[in-house]
This record gives sequence, structure tokens and C-alpha cells, in this order.
Amino acid sequence: MKSGDSTVVFCNIHPEMSGIVLVMRTPYFAITGADGTFQIGHVPAGHYKLEVWYQFASDSDLESACQDVEISSEKNVIGMITLHSSDVAKEHLNKYGEPYTPEKSISY
Repeated sequence: MKSGDSTVVFCNIHPEMSGIVLVMRTPYFAITGADGTFQIGHVPAGHYKLEVWYQFASDSDLESACQDVEISSEKNVIGMITLHSSDVAKEHLNKYGEPYTPEKSISY
């Protein structure tokens, strides 16, 4: 994997369980808060490319959200970034490339 790549790791028993590995080659990153805001501290002054990633966003939305930013010793504020999403995970096969088997109800 190279910087910027992501991969999804699925549970082989429960289709709704997954994890995401996102590769970055920088120590400067943030995870948004519940309100969507973020802060990246201790970034040295300079010119950077700000990239965003969201699990349910399309590649084209992610690309259009990228911004060139100039960081200075002053307070730096980046405008709003909007990503569109269906917030619905795509159906997938298990690690063997087969459909998940329906869970059996437990009866006592």
C-alpha cells in the first residue's frame, strides 16, 4: 500500500463489522469531531496539500475536496469542506469470496 491508500478489513462472521486501514506518510492528520470540525496542531509554516477522506464519499468528491493551503505563524482557518454520502456501506462478500450465511436465531 502507498500513502493515501485505504483498505477495508471485514469480519468473516458478521457483515456489519469492519475496520479500515488508511495509509498516511505524514504525522499531520486529524479525525473530525461529532460536529465535523477538526484541528491539526504543530504544523510547521509552509505550503501543503490538504486531503480529506471519508468512508462513504466518492473518489471524485474526495478529489474535489483537496485544497492547497499556506500555513503561517498566524491563526490559519480553512473554509468548509462538504462531502456527499449515502452513509450506506456497500454489500460485500466474506474473506472467501462467498456470501455471508444468514445468522440463525437463538431459541431457548
